[in-house]
Amino acid sequence: MKCIILAAGRGERMMPLTTNTPKPLLKIKDKTLIDYVLQSLPDEISEIIIVVKYLSAQIMYHVGQAYRGRKVKYVEGSDEGNAYSFLETRKHLNNERFLLIYGDEMPTSENVDKCMSKELSVLVYGNMVKDGVMVLNTDIFNYEPQEDGQFSTMVDLFIKDHTVSLIKANYFVGEINTPDDIKRING
Repeated sequence: MKCIILAAGRGERMMPLTTNTPKPLLKIKDKTLIDYVLQSLPDEISEIIIVVKYLSAQIMYHVGQAYRGRKVKYVEGSDEGNAYSFLETRKHLNNERFLLIYGDEMPTSENVDKCMSKELSVLVYGNMVKDGVMVLNTDIFNYEPQEDGQFSTMVDLFIKDHTVSLIKANYFVGEINTPDDIKRING
């Protein structure tokens, strides 16, 4: 099974921390955000596709061409929004189910495993707000990005037409959007 990691954005709300460092490489508790994502992946994941754009060379250097025996591919994303970045992965997927994680999340292995145990799933927290971990299939490509260019809008349309399990997160650190969020999490 493949895992797509969306890591193309500029992380503008994280400025000035993202002036010279892509958001997935920001550190929380001495570990980069993308390391949290990679370390949460279950054994079923055989290939990792990372969508990059902003300061992509740094992410590619950090992760490399393989991670724990899994091949890593890179796809160039878009500046138009993460939905358009996601669409660039289409050529790497063939009528299959896949795991998708936003590159600025701190997922736990337990939460990812719970999502993987269902055919289609979305990790949620609080009042059923979508988190950045989901198991989808290539039917997602039947939906066009909306005006906001956000992938979550495509997921909303997908959920309306498919039986998708909502998996309540057993651990959630909260949003990681601003420098204050990093300070809050680091305590």
